[in-house]
Amino acid sequence: MQTQTEMKVPYGYLPQEYAANRGDIDEVLEKIRQCVEKGDFTLGDPVGEFEEAFAQVTGYAHAVAVNSGTDALFLAMKAMGVGYGNYVVTVPNTFVATVGAICATRATPVFTDVGDDYLMRLNLTTEKKRKLNVGTNIYGIRYLPVELTGRPLPDDLFPWLNDQTFGPIIVDSAQSIGSKAPQIKDIATYSLHPLKNVHVWGDGGVVCTNHREMADAIRLTRNHGLRTRDEAALPGYNSRLDSVQAIVGLYSLRNVDWVTEQRNRHARVYDEALRGCEGVTLPPRSAGITEAFHTYVVQVDDRAHLIDRLLSKGIDAKVHYPIPLHLQPAFRHLGYEAGDLPVAEAQAKRILSLPVHEYLAEGQIEYVVETIRAFYAS
Repeated sequence: MQTQTEMKVPYGYLPQEYAANRGDIDEVLEKIRQCVEKGDFTLGDPVGEFEEAFAQVTGYAHAVAVNSGTDALFLAMKAMGVGYGNYVVTVPNTFVATVGAICATRATPVFTDVGDDYLMRLNLTTEKKRKLNVGTNIYGIRYLPVELTGRPLPDDLFPWLNDQTFGPIIVDSAQSIGSKAPQIKDIATYSLHPLKNVHVWGDGGVVCTNHREMADAIRLTRNHGLRTRDEAALPGYNSRLDSVQAIVGLYSLRNVDWVTEQRNRHARVYDEALRGCEGVTLPPRSAGITEAFHTYVVQVDDRAHLIDRLLSKGIDAKVHYPIPLHLQPAFRHLGYEAGDLPVAEAQAKRILSLPVHEYLAEGQIEYVVETIRAFYAS
C-alpha cells in the first residue's frame, strides 16, 4: 500500500481510462476492425452517427465533425466570411490555437480583457480601437469569446450578444463539453483532443450550429468544396474527421454525463477542503450554470515555490496559461504592451491547475489539499 509520501497524483488520465474500461475499449477495437474490413475510412457511417449524437448532447440542431478543434474555429469563421480586413475580438488567456485560427483566416486578432471569472469583458473603447488601429466601423468586427476551464458563458454576460449589429457570435467551447447554461451562441466549436472531457485517440473537432445553411457550408468546405466526387462548388480544405476517430468519439461521448459529474464532484471536494486556506483563491461559481471542469484553476500566492513543492510530492500541477497571448512573441506585431490587459496579466501570474480528472481517488484529492495547506502553514 502506498504511503502519502509515495503517492502520485497524475494530471493526465488516459492510462487509467484504458485500464478501467477494458471491456468498452475492446468493443471500440472490434468496431474499428469492422470499419477496416469495410474500408469505410473517409466520411463513413460512424461520422454521421457521431455528429447526430454530438448534436443531441450539446443541444444544437447540427454538428459537423472536422479534423481538429483549431480547424473547427477556422472553418466556422470562414463560413461566416471572416477574412482579410476583419477584426476578431477574443481573450488573451486562452490556448494559442484560438488566435492561430484567427490569423489563418487572415483577419486581425484584437485582445480584450477578462473578468474575475476568466471570461471575456467587452472594453474596446474608441480610444483603444484607435490605438490598436482598429477601425470604428463595427461591421468589420467579429467576436470570439472562450469558455475557459469548462465554464460556460452565462446568458447575461454580454447583453450585446443578441444585438444583430454585431453579427453572429462564434464561441470557442473547446473546454466546455458537458456544461450547461442558457444557449446564447450562434456557433460553438469543440476540440476532441485526447485530454478533453470528450475525446478521440488523436485530433478531432466539431462545429455546432442551429443554422442549416452554416452547417451545409462547413460540410462542403471541410471536404475540398466538393458537391459530388467530380464537382467542386468552391475552394475548400481537407478537414474531415475519419471514421476510426468517430468510432472512438461515440464511445467517449456516451460517458459525458458521468465524466462531468465526477469532475464536478471533485471540484466541490476541492472547494470545501481549500475554502479559507490563506494564499488560495477558489474558482468562481455562478447561479444558473453547470460547469464541466476541464481544468480546476485556483489562484495562489508564491506559485513558483508551491509548484516545486507539489511536484516534489508527486502531484502533477500545471499552469493554463503562464504567458497571456498578447505578450507572446508570435503576436508582438499587434502592438500590445504589458499593462494593456491588467486583469488577465495579473491572473496569469497566480493561476494554477490542480488534477481534477474523473479517475482521481478521494485520497489523492485529500493528499493534494494537505500538501497545499501544509505549504502555506509553513
